[in-house]
Amino acid sequence: MKKLQIHVPVYNEEKNLPKFIDSALAQTFRDVDYIFYDNNSTDKTLELIHNYSKNYSNCFYRTSPKNTGMIDQYFRVVYSARDSEFVGIRSANDLMSDTYLECVMELLETDPMIGLAYSHGKSFTTGDETWSYMSEAKIDTRGKNKLESALSVISKYTEPFSFWGVYRSDIFSKLQPYRYCHGGDHIFICEAALYGKIASTDEALDVRIVQPSQVGYAGIQKNSQHQMEENSRSVPPESLFYGLKHLQPFSDLAFGHVEMISMALISEIEKYQLCELAVSILKKRFKAHIDYENQVLLNFLDHSINHIEKLSSIPQSVLHLWKSKAHKEIEKISFVGDVPFEILASYRDRLNKLKRVS
Repeated sequence: MKKLQIHVPVYNEEKNLPKFIDSALAQTFRDVDYIFYDNNSTDKTLELIHNYSKNYSNCFYRTSPKNTGMIDQYFRVVYSARDSEFVGIRSANDLMSDTYLECVMELLETDPMIGLAYSHGKSFTTGDETWSYMSEAKIDTRGKNKLESALSVISKYTEPFSFWGVYRSDIFSKLQPYRYCHGGDHIFICEAALYGKIASTDEALDVRIVQPSQVGYAGIQKNSQHQMEENSRSVPPESLFYGLKHLQPFSDLAFGHVEMISMALISEIEKYQLCELAVSILKKRFKAHIDYENQVLLNFLDHSINHIEKLSSIPQSVLHLWKSKAHKEIEKISFVGDVPFEILASYRDRLNKLKRVS
């Protein structure tokens, strides 16, 4: 068994895989296995990883009989990563400098307090062939207590280089599954910061391949806002659950942090302190986005309630489930938004009065 396992979820990556695997096999750190998880690709991805596994003893692959989605892939990685002292997750469209793993492993092996080590890096933007480097997003929590460490992630984490780093397996196994919400990687890293220090190499050794819309912090925000606006325009009145699922990315980010903290393996006092501080930081950081999307959601609820009232019939089970989800979204607004209590109370009252139409 190798000291390190790198798990790589892949789907239709035939264009990127050869470069990624070349960078993996060129690593100066050799005590590592690479495990690829193919999510029922429709191109030559499976053929490529099959050939590499035949020719290289440290390459393995697993397949899914159907495409189960990106989040399910991460679930499989998390529950499979139990057989080595250290574990890493990599994206197949990102590259590593030859000494990436050697430098990262040196950090982990020389300081047992470090639970996650990585290298910050550069983002390569496809299309215009430009490079960007965001040093302000670099995370290093050495010298901080667990609350300070988690808050430093919440306050400044904007690029996922650390997510693709190397974890101690005993810490990785404590982490809750990747959350299906905006900023799921932020939440994942925030919890890792509660169980061990996060350290970054001095030199930038990682390269991310990104689309132009994803460049930098402003790009991330703009892309998320655009997705929300597209969702709100494209949701027909009948798609009640779809709307509830997609209209609040930044509120979900704040709420997701609190959900994670409430179930983290820390003391109750630390949970109370961290929840309060996290909400305060995220509300201030994303206030304009949260205010906007809360109004979008309330407009959607108003439209949906009116639509349900006009339906000739609706199954009781569907109505009950939708009402419970709608109430939960209102709770999110009251939790991270600044909508007056009276307005939220009026929506709760309208929801409670909704009954099955026979």
